[in-house]
Amino acid sequence: MNKPRVYPGDEIKQKASDYHGQCAYARIRPKYSAKSLSIEVPFEEAVKLSLALQSCLLKLNSLDRKVGKNTGVELSITTGTKAIKILDKKVITE
Repeated sequence: MNKPRVYPGDEIKQKASDYHGQCAYARIRPKYSAKSLSIEVPFEEAVKLSLALQSCLLKLNSLDRKVGKNTGVELSITTGTKAIKILDKKVITE
């Protein structure tokens, strides 16, 4: 009686499995320095950032601790497009 859902189109686009979202930032100040970096994010973009971080952390939390021991979050900041992308990846601690 229950029929499987049928989606139009040949193929449904999917994001990469390690990509969880992105938001835009307003500005970085002062100009990039090695000591400190302050990034201003408007409220609506901060909500997107929060959702992307939560999505990533929920995925990481579902991993076996032994397997996902060195897994973490990468914030990829693109200055040209003012984007902050959230990715899960292996993290190397120094």
